[in-house]
Amino acid sequence: MAKVAVLTIPASADLLKAIESEQHRMLFTLILFCGLRWSEAAKLRWENVDLTAGVLRIAEVENDKKDVVPIPAMMVEWSRQHRQIGGWVLPGWFKGQHVKRLDSVLNKAADTVGVKLNPHLLRHASATLLYEATGDIYAVQHHLRHSKVATSQIYTRFSVEQKQKSMGKLIEHMFNSKKLENPVKNAV
Repeated sequence: MAKVAVLTIPASADLLKAIESEQHRMLFTLILFCGLRWSEAAKLRWENVDLTAGVLRIAEVENDKKDVVPIPAMMVEWSRQHRQIGGWVLPGWFKGQHVKRLDSVLNKAADTVGVKLNPHLLRHASATLLYEATGDIYAVQHHLRHSKVATSQIYTRFSVEQKQKSMGKLIEHMFNSKKLENPVKNAV
């Protein structure tokens, strides 16, 4: 029986394992864990990778300013091994055929883990996973480098687990407030 693809946030480790090419895996790792826009990841140059400080210096697309982003631990060793004096970290990704190829790489990995994704949804996944971990929308705002928290709220999506937890809290609150009686309990 074929897997049914569900639009949800995948377990990041499963998704990354499903990407065969190491260079593709590093690009998607950057986007997912650093909350980078596709163009920010693709334009990253080696001279902007500071392994000593553990940060990437990026030029933001939206407000044309520079910022630093922590390097994910899983990328440090890869960066040390592939480090060059200058040039692109992921060379040649701005040609049209590379973008199409990246979409197909991501689609293949997403199919493997049973989800539907596109490169920009990895940025949404980054926001959602951070929000699930912290419950702090302001942390998400800073992570994504948004000027307005309202923009960050658009990026966070509730997972099924979060919806179940929220529903459980709602039910608990309603029945503990003594304003409602448990209809299931009274029906028995």
